[in-house]
Amino acid sequence: MGFSRVLTYGGVGTVSLIAGAQLNQIVRPSSPEDKEWDNNWDGREKQECHATRNLLLIRHGNYLIDAPVRDEKKLTDLGIQQLHETGKYLKALGLKYTKITHSTLIRAVESCDIIMKYLPADLPKSCDEDLCEGLPYVPIPWRSNLNLAKDNERIERAFKTHFHRADPDQKKNSHEIIVCHANVIRYFVCRVLQLPPSAWLRMSLFHGSVTSVSIRPNGHVSVNSVGDIGFMPRKLQTR
Repeated sequence: MGFSRVLTYGGVGTVSLIAGAQLNQIVRPSSPEDKEWDNNWDGREKQECHATRNLLLIRHGNYLIDAPVRDEKKLTDLGIQQLHETGKYLKALGLKYTKITHSTLIRAVESCDIIMKYLPADLPKSCDEDLCEGLPYVPIPWRSNLNLAKDNERIERAFKTHFHRADPDQKKNSHEIIVCHANVIRYFVCRVLQLPPSAWLRMSLFHGSVTSVSIRPNGHVSVNSVGDIGFMPRKLQTR
């Protein structure tokens, strides 16, 4: 019969000997939606890699959503308070951050500046216009007002820029902060888990929340949290 295992069902002592292949079918039934993990998802499968990259994705704070022009969509007083709480939380984690990157939209710039008040002054900081908010993918379920993924190329480029295994010369694990936007973060989560990108709108993120992703040397990925807001006082929580 070849390789076999013991599988216990329900009551004590009720066992069956099942061939390994049969057991796999019972424990993990096949589905037409199942796809094998693409271990070369970042094009670096054959590249030497020694370290894990940990990415902390921060959504900006509450902002003036009805401001008439882009540069006036600044943080509200509430949004400022939210990002102070986020900054305190990032400091309390006690991690040695390697860099911080933000989008060029004013609400992300302001959010990053507040976070920096709680981090070492010499932490490398940069901006990436590709991280700006937009419509990354036509969502499913479909919505009539979201039927054109006009920003897909740009946001996909941002994904490829920031999500990949560590460079060969990186010997120690890193912790990087990216301050950007809800649609962008949700799209990143779907892409890095190799889930349908059309599912991005099925998640919701609070202002100032933290989404944590780890990319290991073997190309495997873990999303450790999505939109973590447990550190934020309830009265400050908004979406």
